[in-house]
Amino acid sequence: MIRNARAFGLGLVVAIAAAAAFAPATHAESKFTSEIEFAKLTLTAEQESVATVKFVIGGKELVCQQVNFDGSLLDDQEATLTPSHVTCKLFGVEAKVTGFAAKECDYLMHPTGPVDLKCAAGKDVKIDASACTVTIKEQNNLQKTKYKQEEAMPKDDYTVTWEIKKLEYTLEGGMLCEMLSGLKVNNLYADGEIIGAMTLTGENVADKDPVDIGWDE
Repeated sequence: MIRNARAFGLGLVVAIAAAAAFAPATHAESKFTSEIEFAKLTLTAEQESVATVKFVIGGKELVCQQVNFDGSLLDDQEATLTPSHVTCKLFGVEAKVTGFAAKECDYLMHPTGPVDLKCAAGKDVKIDASACTVTIKEQNNLQKTKYKQEEAMPKDDYTVTWEIKKLEYTLEGGMLCEMLSGLKVNNLYADGEIIGAMTLTGENVADKDPVDIGWDE
């Protein structure tokens, strides 16, 4: 009886050791990094060329001559970016983007890839294009973001690429809006996209000097 118990105990130890040997290796958690305290750092970004960061609504692109971003690293797991869109067109007509501002809406990025569109109560993002108004409300876990730092890049820069799909939006307007967009108004759609690449730069709030920032996979 005792011999059997010992044999069982030895077998259990061997089984546990074997399971541990073949278990997948764990990886350190992805995180944002900075050479100074996060609270002393500000972030800026700009699209890498004209029309490289854009919304796609109903298969049609919101093209802007300039898209700039300001933001901050809240900690090693969250970074905010607030964009400004200059000289834009959607559905072939001039368009204005509103709702991205302090105490309104901004993007909350995570080092593992997801992006959240966060909005204060009662706020949302709107794209007004002639007779059409596109409304984009707060939504979480939008996929996805890629981070990359080339060897030739300064250490205070890295490239952020958005490949966000399944963005939800509604479209308001009359018959002219339907003609311009090819979409039915007053419906909820989930085929929106935010795509493009930008260069993200770190800067010291106090003296505006460049700050080394990074992303540990």
